[in-house]
This record gives sequence, C-alpha cells and structure tokens, in this order.
Amino acid sequence: MSTRNIPLWLWNLFKNSFGSLKQKTEVVGKDHLGNTYFEKFADPQRNLKGARWVETTDGDQFSAPDVPVEWEAWLRKKRKDPPTEYEISRNHAIKLRTIKRAQEADEKLKALAENTDDKKTNIFDDITPASSSSNFPEYPEYEIIPGKKKEEK
Repeated sequence: MSTRNIPLWLWNLFKNSFGSLKQKTEVVGKDHLGNTYFEKFADPQRNLKGARWVETTDGDQFSAPDVPVEWEAWLRKKRKDPPTEYEISRNHAIKLRTIKRAQEADEKLKALAENTDDKKTNIFDDITPASSSSNFPEYPEYEIIPGKKKEEK
C-alpha cells in the first residue's frame, strides 16, 4: 500500500464503521395474542451479540406483555427453536384437560363428603397429636439440669 492511499483507507474504515453495526433482524413468529417475536442474530466477527424480544400489538414497550410459556422459554434462550403452532395448541389442550379433571375431582370430593354417614367436616379430626409432655426420653445417668442428676424412683 502506498502512502497516498492511507487517507482513502482510513476514510473507508470510518465510513464502513457506521454500517458494520447493522445486524440481521428477522421476524420469527406471532402468537394468538397478537404479539410479534423478533431475533437479532449474533455476529462474532464484529463482536455483536444476538438478541430476542417481543413487541405487543398496542406498541407499549414499558408494560410486561402476556406471553405464552413456550414463547417465554424461547425469549429466555431456554430453547433453541421457536415454538410451532402445533406445539402451542397441544399444550393449550393439555392445560384445558387438566383444568377439567381438577374440576371433576373437586365435584367427586364434594359428593363424597355429602354422602358420608359420619358428620365429620374434616377428615383429619380423628388424628390426635402426640402428647406434649415430653417426647425426648429421660435416663437416670443423664443430667436434666446441669449439675443435678435425675432422681431415681
């Protein structure tokens, strides 16, 4: 390189430095709530880290949006790939089934409580607590109060 090309070389370095911070950004997906998910890819050659974020439909960036669990795991980089629509709908169906089963179990428990002949309102009423006198054994060779041994009967 000749000495007269140094200013041109410096000028090109300076000019390219403004454009070098641009990272490739991609829309990864949308959820049923209308949130849009983005990913900025890392560029180790320029020492730029990747990032993931969500933008809500109302554009409010200062409030915490409602994010499905699968998307939250992707945002926190707990999973590599974004969730699919099939996965989200399957997990939602499992959630609804679990809620339905819990309601059925509550109804069965209420029906069982109504049909019992005993008038117990609590199933733990028949359990008696341990005696509160002393659960720790006392032996004559050990001192209860320092300097005084237990008197034998």
